[in-house]
Amino acid sequence: MTELTVVVICGWLMAKHRPLEKYVELYAAMGYRTFVLHSNPWHLFLPQSTVQKKAFLEFQAWVESETRTNDAVVILPHILSNGGCWSWYCLENHIVQAGVPFKVPTMILDSAPSKPYAHGTAPAAFTAQMKNPILRQAMMWILTAVFVLHAFVVRVCGYTHPVELQFERLIHRDAAIPKLFLYSDNDVMIPPDQIEYAITTAKQLNTPAEAVNFETSKHVAHLSHSPDRYTKAVREFLAKYGRSTPNAHAVTPATTSSVF
Repeated sequence: MTELTVVVICGWLMAKHRPLEKYVELYAAMGYRTFVLHSNPWHLFLPQSTVQKKAFLEFQAWVESETRTNDAVVILPHILSNGGCWSWYCLENHIVQAGVPFKVPTMILDSAPSKPYAHGTAPAAFTAQMKNPILRQAMMWILTAVFVLHAFVVRVCGYTHPVELQFERLIHRDAAIPKLFLYSDNDVMIPPDQIEYAITTAKQLNTPAEAVNFETSKHVAHLSHSPDRYTKAVREFLAKYGRSTPNAHAVTPATTSSVF
């Protein structure tokens, strides 16, 4: 049986199924199988052990049906924004704890990650889909208070904030994994200087890191804004560092989508 390679598409907070389908289609055109994770705002407030647990069980069952007992699944995370970072962080925890053999040869980060201890953009990320400006502003004030309280409780209880945890793992612990950063000067939710901080840190740690600045696209809108350029960047990165030849039997990729 051919080694199973799967792209885990980790959606941004509150991303709907339809926009994430664009990423499924991107990889389908390359012959990859995909597994989609949907990010719920409450994931940031729940115990790690519960976040993406249902998705993991579906992922585990799917992998076991496609591989032999001791075969390692090759996972290519495509991470979108902080919601995607946290989803991948928690899914990986479940994979490790369950003893599922796996390898991660590359990692793609779109509009992520935030700089540690820079939580000021979180309310904007949560309210991005709200069309009424008055309601959006009111909700931002409420969420600002909620996040300040959340940060205070986290510190008092001795926990580490998800933003710090995911940055430490993705950038520091996983420094040996080649990374492609996709970002934009026009991103107001996770500003370019925060992404560039991650890029600089990664390079200081000798990470094989590449980056594409889309200049004018908005947060997690780079694929829609510049589909050809985006596709070219992903394809060339995987050809250089990852698995440019995916599963031969995945001509019509299977897509598993989980919502928690």
